[in-house]
Amino acid sequence: MRNYKEGVITFSPTYKYLIKTNEFDWNRSPAYCDRILFESVHDLPQKNPIMNIYYGKVDYNLSDHKPITGLFEAKIKVIDGNLKNKVIEKITQKFLDQGQESESERKEKFLKYLERSSNEV
Repeated sequence: MRNYKEGVITFSPTYKYLIKTNEFDWNRSPAYCDRILFESVHDLPQKNPIMNIYYGKVDYNLSDHKPITGLFEAKIKVIDGNLKNKVIEKITQKFLDQGQESESERKEKFLKYLERSSNEV
């Protein structure tokens, strides 16, 4: 795992919370259990094909863990400039559309997704 790195941790531990709260369960030591690793072969981040832009936790109160999220910039070779602009426009619109959902709508959507996934197993 020598070439893999983790973003800078600037958030509180992600485990173990009292379920459906933002309070630690002090029967266990708080810990950083969830991780996002990315390949990084150069010492200078800007020389890597993938660069970590954001690394943080999400304050969902669904379990004893807080999920984490990461935002990355990937260097890609652009072959078709028009297609690139269309992709950027599509991703930007999707991001803006998701940002208009309330937190309760996102939680409800996430719970429905989990329910569907567990039924498929």
